[in-house]
Amino acid sequence: MLVGACGEDAPLAATPSATASVGTSVGAAPVSATGASPVARWAGERTPAFERIHRWSDRVIQGSQPQGEASFRELAALGVTTVLSVDGAVPDVDGAAKLGLQYVHVPIGYDGISPDEQARIVKAARQSSGPVFIHCHHGLHRGPAAAAIARIVVDGVGRDEAYTGLEESGCSPAYDGLFQVVKTFVPPTLEQLEAVGPLASAVRPQGVQEAMVQVDESWDYFKALKAASWNPPADAPDKSPAHELTILRELFAEMDRLDAAQAKGEDFLSHSRSAQEHIAALQAAWQSGDAAARAQAFDGLKSDCTACHATYRD
Repeated sequence: MLVGACGEDAPLAATPSATASVGTSVGAAPVSATGASPVARWAGERTPAFERIHRWSDRVIQGSQPQGEASFRELAALGVTTVLSVDGAVPDVDGAAKLGLQYVHVPIGYDGISPDEQARIVKAARQSSGPVFIHCHHGLHRGPAAAAIARIVVDGVGRDEAYTGLEESGCSPAYDGLFQVVKTFVPPTLEQLEAVGPLASAVRPQGVQEAMVQVDESWDYFKALKAASWNPPADAPDKSPAHELTILRELFAEMDRLDAAQAKGEDFLSHSRSAQEHIAALQAAWQSGDAAARAQAFDGLKSDCTACHATYRD
């Protein structure tokens, strides 16, 4: 699981809604921190700037990762004041700040949300002076789970309703750790919220975590390339597939040399070696123009990723 960490940023300014009561003991029932009535909900698979976006209330919106100025403008137009990323990649803090948006970064894994991470998510949602936009990468799994626990606290919805919302968001049943967190969530106490300290605007991943963030970003490019019939995807027309394959192969090779990767044992390293072999096959097929070999190598690499994620990420 990815672990959130404190940065040296100053704490977010508290607002009247941020000082309202949440559970004051471990067994306290979820209550609204705002007292506000939820506005009309809406869900869109895509907007001009987002892959997907879903509004739950006047306080909580979830979606995919903001990409560039247009996305931050869209959020600002919705009244968003805080952007909360639970993705592993370092967020565009400066880009958000240009539109007056505060970033909070609480990277989480696909296997659940630790109590410390839960407290940071809740603290960010409660301290936001306006709507909070919660995102992961694609806005399907981790982001909706974080939004679900935020809804329990700031919107006062029950766990069953939040759980149903996670299902509605398209979160895969394979990530049962995320569903379990929502099912059993108990709001942190005020003392627990204070104990987490300042919230970081960006948490830089390290070691294997950093390598896998880069691998995921590279893999997204190759999925888009295949979806475009192996033509340069519209959002990356200048990238060279041959060069990107070389970079992807090196990412795996460099990761294998890390002490943290070695400590994971032979099974983890075997997944990485298999991925490198399929990347090499894809490189050869790309050079020769062999479409069948290219498809076979791509499918092999996809299987490598799926198998590794099943054990070490999911």
